[in-house]
Amino acid sequence: MNDPDEFRWASRLGKNHLEELGAGKEEIAEFDRMIESQPFKDSYIWSFTKNSEIYDSLRKG
Repeated sequence: MNDPDEFRWASRLGKNHLEELGAGKEEIAEFDRMIESQPFKDSYIWSFTKNSEIYDSLRKG
């Protein structure tokens, strides 16, 4: 993802998951510091599931 909006979206996604998992304020602040220290402001979300499996599960609802 080289788009700054995608980078911000992925960062918010990670932060939301930390909050849902009950991470403390210091853990979330450390996550923010890690994200802000990225020299290229770039991130990648990896999926280890075949795309067809995800697509099929979404179609089934």
